Amino acid sequence: MKKIKVIEIIPSLKLGGGERVATNISYGLNERKFDVVLISLYKNETKNFIYEKNNVKFIELNKKRGFDFSIILKLIKIFGEEKPDVIHTHLIVAPYTLIPSIFCKVKKKYHTVHSIAKGELSKKKRKIMKILYHLFGYVPVAISPYVRKTISEEYRIEESKIPCIYNGVDTAIFKPEKHNKESKEFKLINVARLSKVKNHKLLIEAFNKALSLNQNIDLTIVGDGEEKKNIVDLIKEKGLESKIHILGAKNNIEYYLNKADAFILTSYYEGMPMSVIEAMSCGLFVISTKAGGVVDILKDGYNGFLVNNDIDDISNKILKVATDNALIQEVSKNNIEDSKEYSITNMVVGYEKLFMD
Repeated sequence: MKKIKVIEIIPSLKLGGGERVATNISYGLNERKFDVVLISLYKNETKNFIYEKNNVKFIELNKKRGFDFSIILKLIKIFGEEKPDVIHTHLIVAPYTLIPSIFCKVKKKYHTVHSIAKGELSKKKRKIMKILYHLFGYVPVAISPYVRKTISEEYRIEESKIPCIYNGVDTAIFKPEKHNKESKEFKLINVARLSKVKNHKLLIEAFNKALSLNQNIDLTIVGDGEEKKNIVDLIKEKGLESKIHILGAKNNIEYYLNKADAFILTSYYEGMPMSVIEAMSCGLFVISTKAGGVVDILKDGYNGFLVNNDIDDISNKILKVATDNALIQEVSKNNIEDSKEYSITNMVVGYEKLFMD
């Protein structure tokens, strides 16, 4: 049987959810049925994945900042040589593939939307995507029912024509591990890019209020980004340096999750955050704002707490969970069981069926 040639394209190898989804798909596709090429637009200073795995061919295109026409020419050459049956794009990539896909007559073109539709791209780029969807046969893929609804509304596409495939995490890595607690403090952890959309200001304000009523809590933030200085300044302004710890980006997220008692996320909007699924898979209680696809995977009171973008609501929920060990144990069991639905295996099977359709 002739293998199906799939080209996965991402902007870079940053430690974001979209990049991890693309690489996990690349390595997970059945080798007997698929031949996979993984392309990164930018040259990467560090490689966070082992690209020799499963014989996946990896190409870096050395993209310049801003619009770079040379990328279109490079993709025309690659598509001509590789002759893909399927191209699958992520994040900002799709517009660069239009001309190459026409030149090389690529029939199947999919783009996974990793956030709510309006939050994924700028207004100008969303107009381009609407053209790709309606005139050039690109198919949007949603990562949750909520995200599918936003795609339908933004791009005027019937929901029934939008495939929905949940993100998946490696449950062999993200699993509960017993660590000896270093202190008796109740430890919260936040894993998120340090950007405005993740709303760390609200997190810090709510944590500070909870701390005023319970000194036995602690917060670790894992991530890096353009808002780091503002976040550090706010922590200093509140005098919280001994209570809030910013660790930067980490490859071994599972280690830090397993040292915590609960996970917290205060984003304005999300797609289907990998960080929440990873926390669930490690058996953590989850406190999260009702951000995008979070509402599709988190049942309030069963997997954790869904909270409003409100300091009082978040601080109250922190205080409640910090003093209710029985609730933590019950939710932990629920999350370990529920997270099995969001495995890499299930995600990859979904994409295999989509690419072979």
